Amino acid sequence: MLYKKDLLNKKMSEHDKKEKVVTKSILEFTKELSNLFYKTEKGIYPVASRMQLIGCFSIIDVLANYWFEYLGRQDGTPALRFNEYVNLFCFTDRNTDHKDSKNLSDLTVSDFYKFRCGLVHFYGLSVKNLVIMPNTDDEFTETDREECKKKLKKATDNLICIQPLEIKNIIYKSTELMLLVMIENIEKSHTNESFKQKHTEGVNRIYEKMQKEGAILVSIKEMEEIKEKIQ
Repeated sequence: MLYKKDLLNKKMSEHDKKEKVVTKSILEFTKELSNLFYKTEKGIYPVASRMQLIGCFSIIDVLANYWFEYLGRQDGTPALRFNEYVNLFCFTDRNTDHKDSKNLSDLTVSDFYKFRCGLVHFYGLSVKNLVIMPNTDDEFTETDREECKKKLKKATDNLICIQPLEIKNIIYKSTELMLLVMIENIEKSHTNESFKQKHTEGVNRIYEKMQKEGAILVSIKEMEEIKEKIQ
């Protein structure tokens, strides 16, 4: 009996460790996205809008893969995974950043994915009525943006203006929503063995995928420690 209890405690400890690693990873790579939105002291974004958006789409792809691993779903093309994740966590009223957006209400998930493919693979636009609008800053103000939109809408029907900062904020909120689902499953697992098993197996799948295919982030401090050992 004591042996079984020790074994159970060991498994729980291992799961807690994996859960922390997975959660930390999700928070880390979404946080790193903010580096693309660095603003100088002069109030300017030095990273080009298209590069900011490519970074956003890359993070959505990663989050979609994490979600499918958590569910244990091996089906689906990258398009299916992307579209399902965006439908569930991004283009939904639960995502308040998307709900409150004045620019993206008419953008469909299908066109959003076409836009992603055109930008990531060809560095261009593949949806005719989409326009990339720079983030507002000290050089391109809100007033400038609205005036620009009015002029563009005269020339293009059903124009949709996409600002990278808006997409980044939607991604941040989607990450929060995805983690909330996982947290809810943890709470349900306390009284429901089925949820406990699904959550444990889901976290384990993500963790194992990370160990086999994920890149390891080495901090400067760790690099210095490695350097000292080599010397």
